[in-house]
Amino acid sequence: MDNIDLHGIQRLILEKLGYRNKLRFSELQGNESSNKISFHLNKLRDKGLIRKNDQKYSTTSKGKNYLAYIEHQQIRQPLIINHVLIYSNNKIYLKKREDPLDPFPGAFRGPVLRTEKKESIKRSAEEAFEKEFGTESQEAEIRGVMRNNINFSEGFSQHYMAFFTVIKTEKEFNEDFYKLEEIDNLSLIPGLDQIIKKAKERDSRFFGEWTILENENGEFMLESLDFE
Repeated sequence: MDNIDLHGIQRLILEKLGYRNKLRFSELQGNESSNKISFHLNKLRDKGLIRKNDQKYSTTSKGKNYLAYIEHQQIRQPLIINHVLIYSNNKIYLKKREDPLDPFPGAFRGPVLRTEKKESIKRSAEEAFEKEFGTESQEAEIRGVMRNNINFSEGFSQHYMAFFTVIKTEKEFNEDFYKLEEIDNLSLIPGLDQIIKKAKERDSRFFGEWTILENENGEFMLESLDFE
């Protein structure tokens, strides 16, 4: 990627802005001097990574592409991720996640892991369970793989190979377990509700394509979800 090496302050600014935030100068300044922040904001604008509109800064499509590099340490796509689906009887573990480096900040989901090619999908899911609840995990099971495309309104696209790994537990560890009929009322990644219900089916194995589209108002919607 061109100009991949950025000053540390410039990288921190991009991380604060994330995929979706629109922040004022004062919100980006932190403990740095005004002159220093102004200098680095101008550098980021010169590189085409951020824009300024109505006194607020946000990332451009090129900036979002760089954020993907920060998150995954690679620009090659598709990127490999692992959605960990934790079921307790007829309930699913979903937690509101606030992360500016997530394209869907504020959405409810289970753990979503960035996965290296040589890493065990199942073992990484079990480790995520143990980190989340502080107890030993049951054996994980890979239920599905989806080609996941996220098409942003500016023409930028992010492509994932998304694994869906199921862990079943008899215990509800906190209040973040929801009945399957309740999840329609939560703010989820578009289409995730259908995948959660599909993965819950006995002996379910699925593959397919999952495409999400951002409209001109910045809202994400499900464009297509096809199981093969």
